[in-house]
Amino acid sequence: MAATKDIVIIGDEAFATEVELIVAQFALGVEKAHDERSAAKALDEKSIRTAIFDADSFAGDARARMTKILRASGKDFIVLTSDRSVAAVIEAKEWGACDCILKPYNRREFIAHFNAVFNRKLKVSCIGGGTGLLNLLMGLKTIPGILLTTIVSNTDDGGSSGRLK
Repeated sequence: MAATKDIVIIGDEAFATEVELIVAQFALGVEKAHDERSAAKALDEKSIRTAIFDADSFAGDARARMTKILRASGKDFIVLTSDRSVAAVIEAKEWGACDCILKPYNRREFIAHFNAVFNRKLKVSCIGGGTGLLNLLMGLKTIPGILLTTIVSNTDDGGSSGRLK
């Protein structure tokens, strides 16, 4: 009996091998697809939950056809691209992607984003600083099922440094 496949990695061989090594820690069944036909076949499998799509492996009409296949599959998918423009991220979201990861990516960042999409976690972003944000973040991090991303700014002009009040 064949092992079930949980994810499909769509892209060239080097990309697929690299991503397969990263997701190996999750003990998931992985299917690799290098062209439209193999991608469509893999996405038809009921056990496939998530696709990881390397937009750089396809150009022009082939990329457009692949995005149609991904959208029609109804599966969650992540787009990876080296195009660092805001337009590329917006385009990936318009395709129906759950997430867009920019290359080169940090391994930990990739794992966090993959984990959030695969496990359908809610994504929460917080920007700011101060005690109020700290208290909010302390509470949010205890809630399961959340991918928490924060940008915190704390500054001090040093005006009271060394003095007790």
